[in-house]
Amino acid sequence: MARHGIAALLRLVPFLRRAPRRKKDRPELVAARLVAMRERERRDEQLYFLHAVRRFLQASPELRSRIYVLSLSDFRETVAEKWARLGDKVGLLTRSIIHKHVDKLALFCQADDETFIMALPTLSRDEAHRRVRAPNSG
Repeated sequence: MARHGIAALLRLVPFLRRAPRRKKDRPELVAARLVAMRERERRDEQLYFLHAVRRFLQASPELRSRIYVLSLSDFRETVAEKWARLGDKVGLLTRSIIHKHVDKLALFCQADDETFIMALPTLSRDEAHRRVRAPNSG
């Protein structure tokens, strides 16, 4: 019986050995993979947004009055060449501000690096306008 145990362990030895180290990927390949992953996530988020808005529209047709497009293009133009360095940080900050100032049933997606689309189906038109125009008062 012990012989069978030793034989089984010997068969496992190749699998227990350390895997050979891979060459490190070139930074441009890693960056390209990250960009592709971000684009896939953005596409998924956009599809979810569209399906959710469609469901809300079926339940409440007046939702059309509470869809907003938030653009960072003016900010991008103001910071000019710094946008390449700041764009991702500004996008994350914008997302966190949106999450902070809207209710849990709000829907939003990022259309591109500087554009967000938001739907506020549970808020009245006046309350939605107030929150979008003056987020610090929300």
